[in-house]
Amino acid sequence: GITGNPISFTATATVGPPSASQSSVEANPAAISPSSGLSFTTITVTVRDAAGSTVMGASVVLSATGSGNVITQPTATTNAQGQATGALSSSVAGTKVISAVVNGSTTIAQTATVDVNANAAAGLAVATQPASAVSNALFGTQPVVEIRDAFGNRVLSSSDPVTVTLVSGNGTLVSASGSFTVNAVNGRATFSGLRIRGTRAGGDTLGIGAHVLQFSAPGFTAVNSASLPVEGSFAYNVADVFTRGTCAGCHAQPAKVGNLGGEAETAASHYLESIHGLGLVRDGFLVAP
Repeated sequence: GITGNPISFTATATVGPPSASQSSVEANPAAISPSSGLSFTTITVTVRDAAGSTVMGASVVLSATGSGNVITQPTATTNAQGQATGALSSSVAGTKVISAVVNGSTTIAQTATVDVNANAAAGLAVATQPASAVSNALFGTQPVVEIRDAFGNRVLSSSDPVTVTLVSGNGTLVSASGSFTVNAVNGRATFSGLRIRGTRAGGDTLGIGAHVLQFSAPGFTAVNSASLPVEGSFAYNVADVFTRGTCAGCHAQPAKVGNLGGEAETAASHYLESIHGLGLVRDGFLVAP
């Protein structure tokens, strides 16, 4: 008995603002290879309000951690499903964490993770140059060689053997272990116990000055180290010249102190030449490293 029963009316629902907790970021595939753009992951951002309703017409800006990244930003605002898509490629291996900001102010709480895995091994690279070398003493900094892909990323799956040789300089390369080959671990060959010394043979090859090491592995082009300066050692270089001749033998006898002649004089001359040539005489004083 009620007039106008039933009553018809029209209601318009309004979608709320983007919600940081209800919106989402997804990447597919979750793993790609380093590239200049040929290998990429598609990033899909779904924007929702607090009630879970999709938000149409929202702008989305993407970002990613790490270096070497190329991000293709969404070219349009979110569609009727609340979605906007972009892409990520990278030349640098590593784990990338992708974030999204909606309408310039709302950072979506969820992130997406993409693993950029190194390609097949392509070559060797000296990651740590040998340094701080003194004749017949272990290098202060031992060399480290990496096996890398074409984009310079270390190939973690590689365990190739890497061999070191001396290709330039007047010394002799010595290894404490007796071996000059190191198997890479996670794509990295770490050397230890290397030193350079003279031969202690005729001509007094002292093993000082500039030297260059070379690193090689089967199937790869060999690479050289930077020039490695080897400093003189008083104990190894100077004392050796002094004691190897008759100088020390003759002058060990008190009665003959100051009596130089013949071979003894030659030995003393070598001694003086050595300490001057090695830079061990400074301002008139003998410096003994």
